[in-house]
Amino acid sequence: MNRVLQAAVFVSCMALAAFGGAAMNQPQSPAKPAPPAAPGGIDKKAFMAAIDRAGGPAPEHAFLEPMVGEFDCEVSMWPRPGAEPIKAKATSRGAWILGKRFVQLENTAPADEDLKVDTMQILGYDKRTARYFNWGIDSTNTYCLLARGMRDASDGTFTLLGRDEVPGRKHTSFKQVIRVQDENHFSVEVLVQAPNAAGSDVEGWFQTVKIEYTRKPAAK
Repeated sequence: MNRVLQAAVFVSCMALAAFGGAAMNQPQSPAKPAPPAAPGGIDKKAFMAAIDRAGGPAPEHAFLEPMVGEFDCEVSMWPRPGAEPIKAKATSRGAWILGKRFVQLENTAPADEDLKVDTMQILGYDKRTARYFNWGIDSTNTYCLLARGMRDASDGTFTLLGRDEVPGRKHTSFKQVIRVQDENHFSVEVLVQAPNAAGSDVEGWFQTVKIEYTRKPAAK
């Protein structure tokens, strides 16, 4: 047997071994290619299942469900401590995103509203730290705010704390309080800490924003 023939036989045997003899059992059909694999040789489906087990939603995510849906909003804004609030209207839509890991809450001012402030918030629960969070942006500026905190199991209130870092200035601490009254009503309050400011509480917190959400009736 010459070297060319020997090489051909060797290659054929290796191919049969790799496909488990499929070529001998079904010589009329080409062997099916192996499923695509992720880096490291892991099957994509197995890799995705491992990701879902490690990073899938936790039971605590269910407490964000009251914020999912269509809402009418009553907005109150305090320009300074002790002042009368400025009132405005908005509509809101809350939706689960990314495999029910987060709730995206978007508030939009109606066309006839003079105080046009649109906002977007991403709410979630971090299983690593066992804390809730709220990441938010709005149409009044170019930065984002992030607050983290806990949910009080006794009354369902979320209390999240954050810091507004302004270059060249002292940071400002803020607090977001989310109160769920029932399946059709919840509110979001934003408080800023300024000790000794007029209208602040004993810890120096005063309210700057309150948004009251009322679920819209289901379409008939």
